[in-house]
Amino acid sequence: MRRALAALLSLSVALTSVAAVAGEKTKPPPRVESSGTNPLVYVGFGVAGAGILVGALYGADSLQSASTAKERCVNGRCPPSSFEFIDQARTSAAISNVAFGVAVVGLGVGIYGLIAKPSSSTKEEAPDYHPAPPGISLNVNVGPGSIALTGSF
Repeated sequence: MRRALAALLSLSVALTSVAAVAGEKTKPPPRVESSGTNPLVYVGFGVAGAGILVGALYGADSLQSASTAKERCVNGRCPPSSFEFIDQARTSAAISNVAFGVAVVGLGVGIYGLIAKPSSSTKEEAPDYHPAPPGISLNVNVGPGSIALTGSF
């Protein structure tokens, strides 16, 4: 078994060496350059915009519900029919406040994305490689209790 494995590995090394010598030196595919804008800018300002929109809508609903409740109240006493509007005004105000808080956080993330420097400004070039000539492929797979040799010529 060990002799067969050694023969397969030497065959693999020999074919790899022949393929490396016979192959032409080629360049890796060109890198696609990004626009340079940090994704935090888009995420942060998107969240800020959504927070402002939700905060404004629920704030307007809170003001409308509070106004309706005040219209029903007489001399500081509110009838039971106004309780629903009071509860709605409080709930909408709470949602509005949370949404505006989220908008402030999103704005902070967006501004941070604008002023933050990229984590790595050095570009590493990919090493040159020598692919095997077209049509030649040999793979040796060794596992517990098995050896597999696959290839095409």
